[in-house]
Amino acid sequence: ASSPKPLIVKVTKGKSDFNWVVSYISATRVDLGNLAILVKSRDQVGTLSNLLNQKKLDYQILRGDMTSLDINAHISLGTYHSAKGLEFDTVILPHCCKENFAEEKSIQALGSREDALANDIKLLYVAVTRAKRGLIISYCGEKTELLTSIDNDLYQERTI
Repeated sequence: ASSPKPLIVKVTKGKSDFNWVVSYISATRVDLGNLAILVKSRDQVGTLSNLLNQKKLDYQILRGDMTSLDINAHISLGTYHSAKGLEFDTVILPHCCKENFAEEKSIQALGSREDALANDIKLLYVAVTRAKRGLIISYCGEKTELLTSIDNDLYQERTI
């Protein structure tokens, strides 16, 4: 209740919201505490890992294995699945765009777009509930329909 409202950021400048996330982290002067960047797929973890390496930021990759978790790490990077059971002061969820949710391969595997979206909303719920103090959601293009019905009084929205 005392935390700021979640922030949804539409990224219109630059290459992608992945680039924006890494630039934001490296430039911010706000104390984000222990920070998690959570994404939907391992491929996206790889993309962000490369960008974090380019900025020379120290981070750990979440593997869903508590024995390899460094609780003192400032930045953790992983998939929604790998963050189950963990909490972070701040969570950033990049790439929450329409193209990333209800992907064609999920629709084919589950049989329908509705089933794929139902599965995706469960994953997104896991990711959102990892945040203790701050939540930042970013996207390029069109925001996923899983976020469009949210009451505007519950979050802040910015275009960058």
